Amino acid sequence: MSDPTGDGPGDTAPDGSAVELYARLPPGSDPELLHSRMPPGANILDLGAGTGRLADPLVDLGHPVLAVDASPTMLARVRSAATLTSSIQDLHLPQRFDAVLLASHLINSPTKDLRRDLLSSVERHLLGTGQAFIEWHPPSWFDALDPERSYTGTIGDFTTTLEIHSLAQGLLHATVAYQDHRTDQTASTWRHTFTAQRLTRELLQAEADAVGLTIGHALPGAEHWLIASPRPGT
Repeated sequence: MSDPTGDGPGDTAPDGSAVELYARLPPGSDPELLHSRMPPGANILDLGAGTGRLADPLVDLGHPVLAVDASPTMLARVRSAATLTSSIQDLHLPQRFDAVLLASHLINSPTKDLRRDLLSSVERHLLGTGQAFIEWHPPSWFDALDPERSYTGTIGDFTTTLEIHSLAQGLLHATVAYQDHRTDQTASTWRHTFTAQRLTRELLQAEADAVGLTIGHALPGAEHWLIASPRPGT
């Protein structure tokens, strides 16, 4: 499968994500849900933070947050969190955090080595008493997709269209388009082509075992977030 690509107005990060689009996507209820599972003032590391869609609202909720991303153009849009430019897999900080976020379904990468590197970075930056929050596409999301269809929805001011190019043996190749039809400006469209791997909890746990993490239950009310913790004795 090809590497992820993207197009549309403004700058695009190396993974195909459009900077202007991500700066305008609403955070939804995720910051409040994550906050509800953390101690007051918990120190947070946001891996792959992008434009701060989660990091900035969590700062507003009273948390010190370090937002890490490989794209300095993305991080330039972060409003209030501290920022650091780095790939997730190359990050080796001296401190550990009460909470580590791995959002944007990065764990559904089709590359096993990359998934393990992501999980390894989560583990080495997490306090022994801390929790990690891993956003994923659960198996049920893949199972509901039909390769002969496209799917439309809405996120904030955007209409989304998911076009499936292929879905075989759990490997999805698709393009998602975001179109802004707000009446106060000319319509803008961004497209992002990506590949995602269907993962079961069992497969993800096997990969987490290799780096000393235990995958627990989903975040109550949000099946797309899994809670992980360091395995005792690691």
